[in-house]
Amino acid sequence: ARNLAFDARPTYVPIERSIIGRVARARQTELVADVRADPDYFQVDAQVTNGIYVPILREERLIGVLAIEDVASRVLDEHDVTFLQSMASLLSILVERAELATHLEHDATTDLVTQLPNRQTLQQHLDTTSEQVQRLAAVSASRRLALTADLPAGPPQVSVLIAGIDGFKFINELYGHATADDILRQVGATLRACLAPEHLVARHKIGRASCRERV
Repeated sequence: ARNLAFDARPTYVPIERSIIGRVARARQTELVADVRADPDYFQVDAQVTNGIYVPILREERLIGVLAIEDVASRVLDEHDVTFLQSMASLLSILVERAELATHLEHDATTDLVTQLPNRQTLQQHLDTTSEQVQRLAAVSASRRLALTADLPAGPPQVSVLIAGIDGFKFINELYGHATADDILRQVGATLRACLAPEHLVARHKIGRASCRERV
């Protein structure tokens, strides 16, 4: 087995005029014996003489291009191509699993209609905030005992506003679910626009059969 040395420094290569771009468009692996003679080569390191460029694909979807380049003292060959193609296949699987995990987390914590945090996320946020408030209250009490300076009286405060949409069941029945969902999205967007980024707006879904909808 050959030892491959990797340079992990980020390099930004214009896709419209580079071997990487050509491989991305054609979605075909290329072993270039002399990159200096290739009109599409975008030089980053003057010592590089040859390279292998492998598209990372997952079910015909291009994820990226795995590029390995070497200097004149060592020439890459078909064995290196096979190795890098195996690496590209493994990377495509890892990327797919990471994307799946991200989608599952999003679906588990987000209301699919409004794209606001769902009731589960709201409850977790309230639990976390409650714990933080209790810790701050304990710290404030200790400081009031230890210091003579005037401090605000009482524990830190948390506010929760529940906005209800009356007669939501009848909106569903009269105008249909699509219109009702659009109303929910508009209400959520309006509330989100009125609050600071650190404030949480969530949908407290009760169900289609209910006469009320809460945000």
